[in-house]
Amino acid sequence: MPLDAPFQSLRDDIAAEVDAVFAEPVRISFLKRGVVDPDRAMIQIDAPLRVGDVEMGDMSGGRTSDWSTQIAGSTAVLSIAWATYSGPEIRKGDRVKALARAGEPWFEVKAVGDRKASRLIVYLGNA
Repeated sequence: MPLDAPFQSLRDDIAAEVDAVFAEPVRISFLKRGVVDPDRAMIQIDAPLRVGDVEMGDMSGGRTSDWSTQIAGSTAVLSIAWATYSGPEIRKGDRVKALARAGEPWFEVKAVGDRKASRLIVYLGNA
């Protein structure tokens, strides 16, 4: 059983203050091989969701430039306070729906960072 570090109470208070201003409702749909995972029920939480601008990346064929392509990508990060999250494990391939945004866009979980002390960081891409 992990021991509480002296700063945890302060960390949780700060996360709560940030979430009070920046959190928005999102729905997390848990998938297994592309279909709903019956062992992990869908949940709705409030957490800060930050979406980056769409960037065009240029991949060229090197010095010869005999091929090239343009890739449009968008990144987003969902930052969930550990103190408030009691849901199932979030995994690559799960989906997140931004409920307060126009069109309620879906994002796909690309990676999960669970080593930060204050937050579970969910890296998202376009679904």
